[in-house]
Amino acid sequence: MQKIEKLKKLIDINIYRTLYKYSNGYRSKILLITTLSILQALLNVLVAFITKLMIDFAIDGDYRSALHYGIFFALLLIIDLSLYSFLSHNNVKLENTMVNNLQLHLLTRIYHKKWASISQHNTGDLLTRLYEDVRHVVQTLTNIIPTMIALFLQFIAAFAMLAYFDWMLAMLTFLITPFTVLISMIIGRTLREIQYKIQNADGIQRSKINESLQNLILLKTFNYLNENISQISSLQNNRFALIKNKNLKSIKANVILESGYNVGFFFALTLGAYRLAQSAITFGTFTAFLQLVGEIQGPIHEMTRSIPRLISSLSSLERIEEIYALPDESHQDNYITENSEKLLGLQIQNLSFAYDPSIPVLKNVSLEIVSGKRIGIIGPSGSGKTTLIHLILSLIEPNSGNLFLAFDSGKKIPASSLTRHYFTYVSQSNPLFSGSLRENLFLNEHISKEQLQTALTAACCDEFIDQLEQGIDSLIHERGVGISQGQAQRINIARALVHNKPFLILDEATSSLDRSTEQELIKNIAHYYPNTTLIAITHGTELLKICDEIYEIKDKKLVLTTDYAY
Repeated sequence: MQKIEKLKKLIDINIYRTLYKYSNGYRSKILLITTLSILQALLNVLVAFITKLMIDFAIDGDYRSALHYGIFFALLLIIDLSLYSFLSHNNVKLENTMVNNLQLHLLTRIYHKKWASISQHNTGDLLTRLYEDVRHVVQTLTNIIPTMIALFLQFIAAFAMLAYFDWMLAMLTFLITPFTVLISMIIGRTLREIQYKIQNADGIQRSKINESLQNLILLKTFNYLNENISQISSLQNNRFALIKNKNLKSIKANVILESGYNVGFFFALTLGAYRLAQSAITFGTFTAFLQLVGEIQGPIHEMTRSIPRLISSLSSLERIEEIYALPDESHQDNYITENSEKLLGLQIQNLSFAYDPSIPVLKNVSLEIVSGKRIGIIGPSGSGKTTLIHLILSLIEPNSGNLFLAFDSGKKIPASSLTRHYFTYVSQSNPLFSGSLRENLFLNEHISKEQLQTALTAACCDEFIDQLEQGIDSLIHERGVGISQGQAQRINIARALVHNKPFLILDEATSSLDRSTEQELIKNIAHYYPNTTLIAITHGTELLKICDEIYEIKDKKLVLTTDYAY
């Protein structure tokens, strides 16, 4: 029963419908490549027939006709070479265009999936899907399927012509086909399962290397380099073992298929030589025999290789579809605010959340944050402070309760991905992109010189930026390498301030600053951005001094604290 279920999955028409969906926008080009591939395949069969005529006329002494067919033969070779060049060039163009566009489309969809669902996939796995899986699917559409169609028609044409010359030889050659196709499907099913495991192993390995490079300082500090290399080596060995297993099975299949190919050619050679010795056929027909058997066995041989490749690529298709199937972020498209509407604040009503249903993180949290107020949130590590921020930003969804943005018109807009533009967020991880400081600050938005200067002054950035050789156009490397942690933290705060959204969320955003810089920065925020609603998560005291209200997370609830000691 299990084998039957696997076979049903192997021939599931829905998989191929999904594959057809990916060809949308490129079908005319794929059809052109398929048509020309068919023409090139049929030319190969025609060459066998022309060869027969040319040889027979030459042996009969009709050199004029032999010359004509020789010229025709040469013309076919020129056409074949031209088709090969055209197909190679356009196939590369089409494949890379499709890969680039599908990668961008998949990356866009990843961006718009729920953060909680997409974050369960490690970076290495996502990169494998974006690069290798996408390329496998595209190659199936632009190369494997067109080639298989052309080879099938080449087989039909060659079989028909061989049957015209000798039906017995044609049937003998044909009888080998079911055996080779069956072997191919059995091996292909196994290879598909192994390929899926290889892709998963590759994603894990990439992720491990990626996080190791990101945490190189940590590895060096704790002298964990050798152990880390050992772990990566173990992952490599696991992947290598899967690859070897796949390769051995492929070799085994190819040996069987090659044997079938050689047996067919042997029978053709033996039978043809016998007929030639009996003067039952001409030398030209004998030559055509050998060519046509090759034109039958060749497509069978190539198709039986292509079928496992096609089946293996289906695992890539399934892996891409797994990402597309992840839930999208919710959008409240029906809620539109007018420019004249004034934002009153954020309302949180009876909100509860748990990553694990048996272990609640927040229970019945209620809070109203009036616009312009400064709210401090404190609590021990792991109490749910950052989780609350993720809920406010709609990165995760509450199990129960509501979050609203309230307006003076009486309208209440539920928090969603569309309400994030009301917030700027500074995390304690100090994320920066490789590029210039200007690019990191602007993030592709138009910012006036006055806005920029105010933000840099408020975040205490102007002094150290002025000391850089290229100022704000100075380049930094990945993860902010090139500036200090404190400078990176100030750049992150400046980026939030320069966009000047109604809500500013600071999540331990001053932890890398010395006390005097932290005091000055906090004073500047209060002075330059008095109307910005501040939500500050902190273990320090300086930020709390400017807060109007301080809340503490106790026993999974938010409690107003009036006796906090600075």
